[in-house]
Amino acid sequence: MQIYLYTGADKKQDLTRLALGVAGLDLPVCVVHFGPASPQHHLALLSDSLPIDFIPVRLPGLGRPRSDPLADTLVIETTTAVLRYLLAQGRYSLFVLDDVREAVARDLLTVEDLHRLLRAAPDDARIAMT
Repeated sequence: MQIYLYTGADKKQDLTRLALGVAGLDLPVCVVHFGPASPQHHLALLSDSLPIDFIPVRLPGLGRPRSDPLADTLVIETTTAVLRYLLAQGRYSLFVLDDVREAVARDLLTVEDLHRLLRAAPDDARIAMT
């Protein structure tokens, strides 16, 4: 498994280059964006013309208002289960977790949630996280 972690100021440019490089070879890319759905997201705009699946993830407190703690927990657990399933399929040449740092920083996802997600990936997976 190859993991790319982007933390610098050029994250948007670097991530776009990486996704375009893979998708430009006609290889499937999945971009999971943690935050409010934005049709103007730089990679969402490319999903019409390239093999990029763009999935906005609105967690409670990150693009979705918080509600009952049990309901919020259920939303987070369901979301991570679906993402584990998508990643485990091995269908994508590149799997991008965009703004996942923000979800972890706000304690919406735990480090263990992220570890479980990464452990679901096939050995040949390429994962980019920002």
